[in-house]
Formats: sequence, structure tokens, C-alpha cells
Amino acid sequence: MAETSCNYRSMLERILRDEGIPYRIALELGNPEAIKRSLSAGSGVVLLPRMAAKEEILRGEQLTVLPIRHPAIQLSLLLGLRPQKWISQPLRTFMEKI
Repeated sequence: MAETSCNYRSMLERILRDEGIPYRIALELGNPEAIKRSLSAGSGVVLLPRMAAKEEILRGEQLTVLPIRHPAIQLSLLLGLRPQKWISQPLRTFMEKI
């Protein structure tokens, strides 16, 4: 599992509890790279965002993507700017697209 402060872990644990699915945490790691290496060595299952494993997936490494959809798996992202920050056209375009 990722560390206790990780949003992905919190979402996964909530789903497992709500669905009555027993689980055992055998290993807790603090960053996605360590988690991916552990998974590649054959240790367990983890919930990670696709972008965290994109390169490994494209290279066909020993990670399997299990597409899941669950209403409890959602993240809200925020874009913060200083109030008086000058906004370039590329930044403005980016903000409009997101």
C-alpha cells in the first residue's frame, strides 16, 4: 500500500471496507516508483493513477492495468495562482481547457 496520507490508499481502503472485502497490508511504501518496482517483482496489487505508471505500461513491463470504475474513486484537482499574477496566453488557454 501507499503511505497512509495517500489519497489513492484512502479511496481503496474505503471501498474495501464498504464492500466487506478483507485485506492485509504486507508492505507500505512512500512513493509510486518504489510501489511499481515492488509490483513488478510480483508483490500484490495497488491502486495508482494511470499517469503514475504510463511509461511502464507503454513499455509493456510487468504491470497489468485493471480498469475499474467506482463512484468512490474520484479526485478533485485545483489550480492555484497568486491573485496579482500576470497570466500569459498559453496559461490562459490551459486554464480554459481544464
